[in-house]
Amino acid sequence: MEPIEESPASAISSLLKSNEEYRELLAEFTSLVTLDLTPESPQYDRFALLAVLIQEYEARNFVFEPIDAVDAILHHMDQAGLQPKDLIPYLGSRSKVS
Repeated sequence: MEPIEESPASAISSLLKSNEEYRELLAEFTSLVTLDLTPESPQYDRFALLAVLIQEYEARNFVFEPIDAVDAILHHMDQAGLQPKDLIPYLGSRSKVS
């Protein structure tokens, strides 16, 4: 009987199993990002491995639908307390804003 071959991506993604593990590795990754590592740095391999683990976990567990551009603008306007008239300097005229 031949062993089941697992793709590298699925082998890696199966290593990170819980949201708690994800948060711990994300915190470590964030601290490494601030170090401005180069491939010659002693922590670079760990940094690269964490990047792959985190990316695979996020791809499996955080699926987002694409956002419509107009909805994104309206959401930002709402959060910033902007009115349609506030877009006139950017879009050119009142008719273009409406």
